[in-house]
Amino acid sequence: MSKNKIKSFKRIVKPPSQSVILSLMALILIVGAPALIAMIDNEDSTHDLIVKSDISSYFDDGRFYGVWHEKPDDVTVSYDGLVDGNTVVITADYYDYSGSFDIGDLDVSLLTDLAKLELRSSEILNVGFRTSIILEDGYRIQSSISEDGVLTFSPSSVDLIKISNSEIFNIRITPTDPTSVIELEFTPYYQYTIPYGEIIIGATGVLLMVCAIFATPWFGIGGITAKPRRSK
Repeated sequence: MSKNKIKSFKRIVKPPSQSVILSLMALILIVGAPALIAMIDNEDSTHDLIVKSDISSYFDDGRFYGVWHEKPDDVTVSYDGLVDGNTVVITADYYDYSGSFDIGDLDVSLLTDLAKLELRSSEILNVGFRTSIILEDGYRIQSSISEDGVLTFSPSSVDLIKISNSEIFNIRITPTDPTSVIELEFTPYYQYTIPYGEIIIGATGVLLMVCAIFATPWFGIGGITAKPRRSK
């Protein structure tokens, strides 16, 4: 009785070629980059708000004036203003009746890309129409006030469009009680957004170029892969 010899054959699995690996990498990059950008765009891509600690340069061409109710016609009110960092002090030589303190011809770039502008006052203020940011076409950006008296201007998308079409703006501040001096502290906040999309697309383009270079016969993942000549 003859024994059947059973021969076992081992199948040798060749690793994928360099071109296959690089093509797969390129495919992953092409498909994955837009998906990653879409995922990030659906999330909040903004970081902490940036605060400007010195806004005095925006007041270089500013002028100080006001409107007083029930003021006698023969009374002239003179104003003076001092800007130091983010603090503005306005004085008037008249306070018998309630009135407003206005700052005009301010550089509108202070409001460009503004997330919010907080305003602290040494006096209790009237809000709404009497205390507002006024653009040069008369458009007003209204404010809200918190329990601790902090006034906040939060421009809407429409407000930002109006701001982009302006060169200067005015601020009207109206205290509830008559006063001859008012101190204001401005704190502007700006959103800082990291351009994730541009970064990802740029990095993807560089990696695709690297894949294309190493897919050529002259270069390989481990270096130059050109075959040496056979000796005769």
